[in-house]
Amino acid sequence: MKKSIIFLIFILMSALLISNTLIDVYHHDYGFINRTVLVFDSKTQYNIIENRSDIQININDCRKAEKIQGFQYKDSKVLENAKIITNSDNIMVILSTDSSYYLDHFNFTRDKFKLVLDIFKINNPKTYDEHKSFAEFYKTVGNQKLAEHHLNILKKMDKQETLKKPVEKINKPIPKKEEEKIVKEQPKKEQPEIEKTSEKPEIEKPEKKDKKKSEISKSGKDKITDPTAIEDEKNSFSILLLIIIIVVVCAVVIYLVINKLRKEEHSAEEISFSSNTGFGSKDFRKKMVSKLTEKGWEIQEIARELNLSEEEVRSILDEIG
Repeated sequence: MKKSIIFLIFILMSALLISNTLIDVYHHDYGFINRTVLVFDSKTQYNIIENRSDIQININDCRKAEKIQGFQYKDSKVLENAKIITNSDNIMVILSTDSSYYLDHFNFTRDKFKLVLDIFKINNPKTYDEHKSFAEFYKTVGNQKLAEHHLNILKKMDKQETLKKPVEKINKPIPKKEEEKIVKEQPKKEQPEIEKTSEKPEIEKPEKKDKKKSEISKSGKDKITDPTAIEDEKNSFSILLLIIIIVVVCAVVIYLVINKLRKEEHSAEEISFSSNTGFGSKDFRKKMVSKLTEKGWEIQEIARELNLSEEEVRSILDEIG
């Protein structure tokens, strides 16, 4: 009896030593991208199944720490919730989505074994907010090349918006003023016709000097008869001039604000994703490239796995060896 009890205890102890433990789950939201990380105390075998409305991660011979519970993704555009289901020595993690998605995942071992899941709501960003989300994500994880690509697109969008705004401001008030001028100019055209009809009965031919005097008197009458039209023209011209000045000032202010924002973006320090993960650091990339090279990976495979260019992988190999 004692031998059987000791044998059972030995089996239980060996099972505990062999099995892995899920010790932490954390995530970070980037708008249209979400990065979720599963942390294990040692290397583990897993299987990922991509369903239509969720992502299922099956881990064999693994237990979970008591503190690990399911949770909701608050204000996330990509994921809704995470469920953790245990069954004897197996764990199933289910990440529920509210729409279609694109998954990119990789793993690495530093102090702990970490499985990184990058879930994208869209594959090809088009709007301003989408490009902003992608730029922030790639800048945080250390992929400077893709971050600069999306930042350049954002700068082009900003320029297009600044060019559209002044044109709209100038064009809006002009049609109303043109209508007022047309209405006020109509009586001017009718008055000369009345004066011409009144001059027809005259038989005597006036001299050239008299003609000039009459023409001057007619033009003087026209000016005297419509003083309001002159004042309205002056007022409309001054209003148009004021609008142009305001538009120019607004354009200058917008240009200065955009330049200031650009300087702040270039001078801002890169935010580290997590104090424990070390994503994007140069030392971490060197270690990953070194390990994958030792395992026989090609340069193209390493570049694809770590989201680097082949030239960057070659430069890291030159620095290592």
